[in-house]
Amino acid sequence: MKTLKFSIIFLLLFSLVACAGDETVRYEKSKHWNLALQKSTGMFTLTYVGDESLIKDFRANIKSEKTEQYVKSLDDEKTPFSTSATISESEETNGPITFDISWNGQSETIIFK
Repeated sequence: MKTLKFSIIFLLLFSLVACAGDETVRYEKSKHWNLALQKSTGMFTLTYVGDESLIKDFRANIKSEKTEQYVKSLDDEKTPFSTSATISESEETNGPITFDISWNGQSETIIFK
């Protein structure tokens, strides 16, 4: 049931984004995170799909050849947890975009090539 709820939220958020640009939404995932990115607009959604009930010290560092920025949560977040933002200059980036995600003393990396 929890996974179904995540999937529905994830698909609804990006069905809106998919209509906004010329490029389709691309998806990548790691063990604990799903990531959807529309490179033409720079919009992305990062969704926690792990088993923990509380996300502490969340931070995602986003790096490419054109930009380096981060997204972080100022408070502890209960799951389900999802965050969306826009990457600066993503449409001009030809190389990979790297998402270094850390939370609860753990970390994972997702790379869009």
